[in-house]
Amino acid sequence: MPDVSKLVDKAWTLHTLTDVLCAALPDDAAEALPVRHMIQHLRDLSRELALTIDAECWPLDSEPHRQALADKESLEGMRCTQ
Repeated sequence: MPDVSKLVDKAWTLHTLTDVLCAALPDDAAEALPVRHMIQHLRDLSRELALTIDAECWPLDSEPHRQALADKESLEGMRCTQ
């Protein structure tokens, strides 16, 4: 069985990377490929994945869960608008 803390760390890392990419890219032009929109979708999926792993594998009152929630809340202010 994989180490859950490593899995959740990878999911949050993916979320953070896609969040930074999303913030760095301009809005998609009407005639262009929807790159920013796809990155936003990946960001949302990775966030959902990380939160699901947290909820399924760690009790709500555990330190790793509290840290993951604190990390998530600190990222909320960086979210891209759609």
